[in-house]
Amino acid sequence: MTEAQSRDKPKDDRIRKLVILWEIITLSGISMITIFIIWHLRRRAEIVKSNVRPTSIKITDLELQADLETQQRSKKDL
Repeated sequence: MTEAQSRDKPKDDRIRKLVILWEIITLSGISMITIFIIWHLRRRAEIVKSNVRPTSIKITDLELQADLETQQRSKKDL
């Protein structure tokens, strides 16, 4: 091994460690953002779900409403 190669080896090790550290930081950041997005979407879905009233409309109710509308139209025509 030459003297120049032995001087470059610590620099190579340091660069390798910095690259590994950068990858760890990047993956951690992406993971945290992903977890936050999933948490936010689930929370938002629960809020929306709690604000929606359950609908219990039966077909007979729709038929009655249609009959009322036709009666109102016929009264307006008279």
